[in-house]
Amino acid sequence: MYTYYLTISHYPKKRYRIITPDGTCIDFGNPYEMNYTQHRDKYKQLNYIMINSPFSDWTRKGIKTASFWEYWLCWHSENLGDALKNVMRIFNIKIDIIY
Repeated sequence: MYTYYLTISHYPKKRYRIITPDGTCIDFGNPYEMNYTQHRDKYKQLNYIMINSPFSDWTRKGIKTASFWEYWLCWHSENLGDALKNVMRIFNIKIDIIY
């Protein structure tokens, strides 16, 4: 089982950073706009999915892309805790949070 690390991004225009097992850093999320974990608006969630799904790979093959992490952690579940549990269960990975 691979371990990924979630932390706050060092870039002011990104919300989160994932550090992959090979040390690659993936920054994602817009800190200036609300995502589904914050507004819980199903219409906005569906709109995000419709706009981004043609250009994104949200399967295991896309795990090293910002769009993968943005979808699974910011737009898939109603809160970040549930989002982390879902990603760990679905993709059989471990995610540790670094403060």
